[in-house]
Amino acid sequence: MRSAEIAVSMKWPPERCRAFCIIAELPGSSLALMLAAARAEGIAAPQIKLQEAATAGNIDAIKALQKIQARNRFNELVNYMDDDEFTP
Repeated sequence: MRSAEIAVSMKWPPERCRAFCIIAELPGSSLALMLAAARAEGIAAPQIKLQEAATAGNIDAIKALQKIQARNRFNELVNYMDDDEFTP
């Protein structure tokens, strides 16, 4: 969830929403760090449960986990590519 969506859902006055969004987008701010941690936890928790089911032998969980791992590997490759790797 983006910071603007969070601010709107809190039903704050517009000036408070703007301040929240500015601080949330400020790299290294405590709010930005808390939001990043919450996003990571929101992503990790379901994957951990899926890993547990896959370890127990659930075939559907194994297949789903393989798809997630493949997507994660692809995203890592893209994120760590140098700019010169995009040009022919």
